[in-house]
Amino acid sequence: QIVGLEIGADEYITRPVENRVLLSRVKAMLRLRRAETNLKRKEQDLKTIVDGITSELFLLDDEMRIQWANKATIKSLGELVEGVIGHKCYELFAALNGPCKGCPAEKVLKSKTSEKAMVQFPLGKTKQYRGEPIFANDGKLTGVLNIVEDISERIEAQKELAAEKERLFVTLQSIGDGVITTDIQGKIVFLNKVASELTGWTLEEARTKPIEDVFNIVNEHTKKPVEIPVQKVLRAGTIVGLANNTELIAKDGKKRIIADSAAPIFDTQQKIIGTVLVFRDITEIRNMENHLRHVQKMEAIATLAGGVAHEFNNALMGIMGNIELLKMNLPEGEGRNKSLDRMNTAGHRMSRLTDQLLAYAEGGKYQPKNLKIDDFVIETVPILQHKLSLTVRVETHF
Repeated sequence: QIVGLEIGADEYITRPVENRVLLSRVKAMLRLRRAETNLKRKEQDLKTIVDGITSELFLLDDEMRIQWANKATIKSLGELVEGVIGHKCYELFAALNGPCKGCPAEKVLKSKTSEKAMVQFPLGKTKQYRGEPIFANDGKLTGVLNIVEDISERIEAQKELAAEKERLFVTLQSIGDGVITTDIQGKIVFLNKVASELTGWTLEEARTKPIEDVFNIVNEHTKKPVEIPVQKVLRAGTIVGLANNTELIAKDGKKRIIADSAAPIFDTQQKIIGTVLVFRDITEIRNMENHLRHVQKMEAIATLAGGVAHEFNNALMGIMGNIELLKMNLPEGEGRNKSLDRMNTAGHRMSRLTDQLLAYAEGGKYQPKNLKIDDFVIETVPILQHKLSLTVRVETHF
């Protein structure tokens, strides 16, 4: 009797029973009441949880009629629960007489497997649908649980992100400096058009390659390899400039003098996630600087030459004057005239030299003239003979 009562036999309730049987019956009823209370509480808890989900959840039967819906679904439809339950989903959601094109619920009823679809609605709404099949204990498909998420804002954010990425790409491609970005391992993620031209590597060729394979730099004078600033940035976490006199060797072997700097790239938590390297070709600037230094040196030399020429010219005027005085005071003779003529010729040659120095000092205002080689040799040989050894003999044939 006790066993029968505990499993719910109703006939024991109407018959006279013993005390122990009655006690057992009461205990059974209390257990049943507690079970029902727990079940209702769990159902309420489940309903609270489901209604707290921001995604739309609703259950369809095999005829696509709504059997149950959470608050998010009711709110999206702007209806009361009574206006939703029992209606077909496509009538409420899309005001159609039949299932929406690509409806995941309809696919689930046919395939009996999970299905996903993205559906666009008027006024720019885009929703992501996922349908899950619901089976009875006997394995029969009884309905579809629909999980719907409004992804309109996400789609717009993705569009804005794509547009921002495109603007950034165009900006980096448009600037006049070379730009290379790397990840935390120093592997190339991006390089712009100028960087591609200077290194000789395309983005497709360089992507994922170590920076040192693409950015090959050496000291301009020693030709020894120079440490790439990207490596210093990853170690120190600060902006690092490139050493002076750095030469970039392109893929085709072409060499350029460059200046650059590298900086770390941080995420929102201020953690280094990569580096950006910015560099430019300063070969032309360096050539102009070298030319300017050369011009300054030549100007200094010209100033010095002008000063020397003036001083030399002053001394030479005294020498030439004294030669004329010697001609007047010394008695005439072959030896006198020959020596004085040589001195006079040398003086004139030195005078022409000072004229050339002055012309150089004045920026190259030379006075070119035709030169007869025979006369030049005749004038020069006597001077050379004084400097040559006695064993050397100079012969001329004209």
